[in-house]
Amino acid sequence: MPRRQNPQMHLFEAMIATFDATGDPVFRDRAGELYGLFVANLYDARRQVLGEYFEEDWSRIKPVSVEPGHQAEWVWLLKGFERITNCPTGRHRAELLASALRFRDDVTGCLFDEGNVDGSIRKVTRRCWPQTEIAKAWIAQAEAGEQGAADEARNALVRLYRHYLRHPVLGGWYDQFDRDNRSLVESIPASSFYHVLCAVTEAERVLS
Repeated sequence: MPRRQNPQMHLFEAMIATFDATGDPVFRDRAGELYGLFVANLYDARRQVLGEYFEEDWSRIKPVSVEPGHQAEWVWLLKGFERITNCPTGRHRAELLASALRFRDDVTGCLFDEGNVDGSIRKVTRRCWPQTEIAKAWIAQAEAGEQGAADEARNALVRLYRHYLRHPVLGGWYDQFDRDNRSLVESIPASSFYHVLCAVTEAERVLS
């Protein structure tokens, strides 16, 4: 405890990827169960935000934390789920994306790390991985044929490169900045590598 959204999201991702790799419907069905959890418990349809922390019965722990990076990540995952099931996810994708964009820095256009359900900012820091996920969200919308989404995806990738990927270490990245654009992390965390690589490969697959 507390129950968390994040592990369910990554299990959802794994089931989609494993179905893609094997074609075994058991993994598609398991993804469907996790989609059901998303609709019934993880996602607040009234406020159009994704919860992060839950009680044992999946009721939301208050005050509700909103991570815009996770909201963007679900946009991309829901597009993948739609692809393997033909289950329409467009409404949820549009709502999640619009909600994530409320938590942008006015100066850089990058996503903040955490906010509240009313759209206010809880953490003014900006990690690298949410920027990769907002790019992937726009890429997913571009793949779905949304007008202007491809341009938004390219703009997000430019911001990712300009602020995070231009690093003295070839192939490295800056992991987190404060409100004044000062780097807060000296290391290059391996946990962000997956996010960066996936954003680049998705851009190559869809936008090129």
